[in-house]
Amino acid sequence: MNEYSKVLLEKIQRYMDKEISKDELGEWSKYEYYKLLTGDYIYIDKLITYKFLKKLSEFHIEKDEIKDEYPTTLDEIKEIQGILQGKIDTIITGSIRIFPKYLEKHLGNKEVLKIISCKRNVQNTLGNKEKMQVYFDQLTEIFQKKRTSPITIINFLEGFVLELIENLSTVSNGVSSSNFSLYLRKEDRSEEKRTDKLLDLLACILGEKSFEVSIMYNQGIPYLSALV
Repeated sequence: MNEYSKVLLEKIQRYMDKEISKDELGEWSKYEYYKLLTGDYIYIDKLITYKFLKKLSEFHIEKDEIKDEYPTTLDEIKEIQGILQGKIDTIITGSIRIFPKYLEKHLGNKEVLKIISCKRNVQNTLGNKEKMQVYFDQLTEIFQKKRTSPITIINFLEGFVLELIENLSTVSNGVSSSNFSLYLRKEDRSEEKRTDKLLDLLACILGEKSFEVSIMYNQGIPYLSALV
């Protein structure tokens, strides 16, 4: 369990032990959820808890049928606790888009412009392996500089760009690393389609399109995957 999930679980336990009130738990969650919506969502440790925080942030609100607002129930809080404790398995899905300002903060404006240029050049040289390889090499150089174990959703996608470039002519169901994976549909596994998928990944990194994420909790361990 990552440190942030531990904090979340501790907050819930403190409420259950009557050390903090419903309002205190709700207000803390509301503040954390706001931070997540305004930028923290790019950090994987925060992203995997977003639905939990949303539920917790509504725990202390008053029922308002006119506004269609209903507080989270105690049973729902107990379910979140059970998932984090590894007693309940579940799958959470959602859509995400990376805003350009977070990419620029991560890579720098100069590198972002290089990615935009490479993406455009690959699109203009589709079918010409020799020319495309030049731009693949440029992308590899850009992303290798920042390569690390996934801390942000940007790292997450960068790693799969590199793996697709390295294995563009191979056939597989997807690319994966530890608790992270990118699923390729059966129809996307040809070389041509994998090049298209690479362009889609670049579009997601650049914030030009959104993509689906799935978080599977199995015995308290989250596994993050993306469908681009």
